[in-house]
Amino acid sequence: MNTKTQVNYTHGSSEHGSSTSDTSLLRVLPSFLHSCAGSILLLYALSHLSFLTLPDRNHQLRSTVFPFLTNWHLYLCAAFLEIATAILCFKWRGTGITNAVILTFVAVMLWYRWAFYYTGGNYCGCLGLLGKLLHVTKTQEKAIPIATLICLVLTTIPWFCQRACNILSRLIYCVGIIMLLQFQHAALADPSIEVHGYVDSSLCNPDTGSAYSQWQWHSIFTAIIADNTWRISVTNLEINTWWEIRFYDGTNSYVLEPVGSNFNTSATNLPSSDRFVATISPSGVCIPLNADPLGAGLVSVTYGIRPDLCKTNQFGSVEMPVPWTLGQENPGAWGYKWIFELSDDGRFFKDVQIIRDKRLDRSEQKELFRRELDYPESLGTYNMYILRLQERKSIQSGWVGARYECSQWLHTNGMTIPMASTLKSYMPPPNGPLPSRMFNVRATSIIIHEESKNIFPQIEASTQVMDYRYKKSNAERIFKYAEYMLKRGDPWKSSQDQELLVQAEDWLQHGRKYNDFADRGKKWAALILLVLIVIPAVILWFRTVNKANKMRRKWQL
Repeated sequence: MNTKTQVNYTHGSSEHGSSTSDTSLLRVLPSFLHSCAGSILLLYALSHLSFLTLPDRNHQLRSTVFPFLTNWHLYLCAAFLEIATAILCFKWRGTGITNAVILTFVAVMLWYRWAFYYTGGNYCGCLGLLGKLLHVTKTQEKAIPIATLICLVLTTIPWFCQRACNILSRLIYCVGIIMLLQFQHAALADPSIEVHGYVDSSLCNPDTGSAYSQWQWHSIFTAIIADNTWRISVTNLEINTWWEIRFYDGTNSYVLEPVGSNFNTSATNLPSSDRFVATISPSGVCIPLNADPLGAGLVSVTYGIRPDLCKTNQFGSVEMPVPWTLGQENPGAWGYKWIFELSDDGRFFKDVQIIRDKRLDRSEQKELFRRELDYPESLGTYNMYILRLQERKSIQSGWVGARYECSQWLHTNGMTIPMASTLKSYMPPPNGPLPSRMFNVRATSIIIHEESKNIFPQIEASTQVMDYRYKKSNAERIFKYAEYMLKRGDPWKSSQDQELLVQAEDWLQHGRKYNDFADRGKKWAALILLVLIVIPAVILWFRTVNKANKMRRKWQL
């Protein structure tokens, strides 16, 4: 039996979300420690290389571990290994693979020291030139490298702590599951939250901030949040056949809406009622099908997008396209970092600022090869992409492109749930300083289900699907998505459909090359039209010239 609790919202209270400053330290610390490790290794490499320039009788002795090498060659190899490891530490600082590189280097050095003494070695000269300059004793010569290896291991401590926390959390999770299995009602399903309310959106004058009267939309929404899945549905109040559904199954994001939905939808320009269109992407951010006049983007930010799925880049910033614009057709949607605060329970956004950051810019080629972006298929589209890219790169770092704020919360059943939120989107300079788009969400009721609800909507009409899970590329071709039709009642396809996999592979072998913008049919049509225009003009010109010549000869006679 599906037991549910309904909470009717009458008034909300503002709450302070937890700051992300503590998590920023966890991102910066590993990067700093890896840089320290790289510096230590470069110091040792410089010491070893400098030591090779000095005369020393030990240089020509053969190594007890590698008899086919002299100590001079061994110092040289050690220096190259230290330089290579240091480069990797600097290049991949802050990432998990750097910890593996450092620990591998330490393991190799420990093995060599053991093998050196095991095979009868007495003096290794591990400090190189530093040993000579510091005038260390043989005991110190042995102790300092060991201390150095310990320091290198310490630079991986945050990684060890994170792994330990993950193991501990998994252990706690397993214990919790075992305990939950003792209760039959908890073993059947997870609880879910269902929120109902209104969402308003409008286009505004960026100079005055006032909304244009003809560009305002009012809709109702339903949001369902269940564990790590969610679904939001938005329906226009004036035109109930104008709607949009976005949902996330824990791995992939989906968008579904009727064909014809756009800013110009009206009572005289209705969307189709028997043809739908959908996109599927393998990420936590949906790929919108239009520029979101209904405000589904704000509802998905308020109740859908999970903060724990927001991945940081090498600069410690979260970069993802905004969910209220056509990100797959607009290179200008990138190059912005998300700075956010979270709710008390860490499940929802409390405050978000989307800020321009030039460090996130890539070369022109890499910008067009972003996985989320559809590579242009015509020269005209290519030129449009380049213009948008140039416009974005002309914006200085620090400019705020959008602001989100959740102003009211409801605390119930041990959860903190958003009840009212606002989003303001701005036009870049030199446009006005006031928002050019405004979105508002206000919840009216909440239903808490003890059983999890299915977030997949039924296919109720013929649906054209653009499935980005199948996107592949090679040096010459890009298969941007698998395209197929679903009929009424059909199930949603998986990401391992054999027919679609074959479609992708066939395109990579025989499809149009991504940089081939020549549409020969249109090219010949344009040339033929040019000829049809030029030939009459040439004939007319010749006739005019001949007539003038005849008149001139007549007057001369």
